[in-house]
Amino acid sequence: MSARAQDRFIWLEAVDRPRNVARRYAIATSADLFGAIIVQFAWGRIGMRGQSRGLICRPA
Repeated sequence: MSARAQDRFIWLEAVDRPRNVARRYAIATSADLFGAIIVQFAWGRIGMRGQSRGLICRPA
């Protein structure tokens, strides 16, 4: 199985104009060349740079 077959992506948005809410959340997973799983998180206000974080889960 190739690394591309394991890629996953989730994109969520929360918009409520009366409450001034405009948020986005993204989670992506993929595998690197050595079999480790990479999980990337991103969040922030829609239209702005936001923040991100990544985790590497190595196989035992």
